[in-house]
Amino acid sequence: MEVPEVTVEQALERLGEGATVFIDVRDGGSYRQGHIPSATHIGDHNIADFVERSDKSEPVIVYCYHGNSSLGGAAHLLSQGFEEVYSMSGGFSAWGAGPVESESEPERPQAPARPAARPAPAPEPEAQAEAQPSRRRRLLSRIRSLLPR
Repeated sequence: MEVPEVTVEQALERLGEGATVFIDVRDGGSYRQGHIPSATHIGDHNIADFVERSDKSEPVIVYCYHGNSSLGGAAHLLSQGFEEVYSMSGGFSAWGAGPVESESEPERPQAPARPAARPAPAPEPEAQAEAQPSRRRRLLSRIRSLLPR
């Protein structure tokens, strides 16, 4: 089965549009260290659930380390009835300066060496929202800055 491929630039454009599902087929540790924002980690442990619950008409981009394993993952999704599936050429290693999210391990609480300082009062929710753009806005701004003009 012939699997269509997209370049990193095309994937960035689709990420900016927000209408494409990104699937990461690398190992869990690599996914937690860094992945394309909003990407879903898929492996043997959850592929059947993903296939069952997904809208098969939504476009999907599958990526791996270097663009080889994602071809097989994309072919599998096409065989399961997904209508528009691509493999990202070059994989995550080609993603380069594209935006990345990571998931860190939860920190274990440690006893403070000295009493903690009294926390500053929290800003009003409205002021807090105005002071810092949402994570989504920051991400979209970063994606747009990476797109060719």
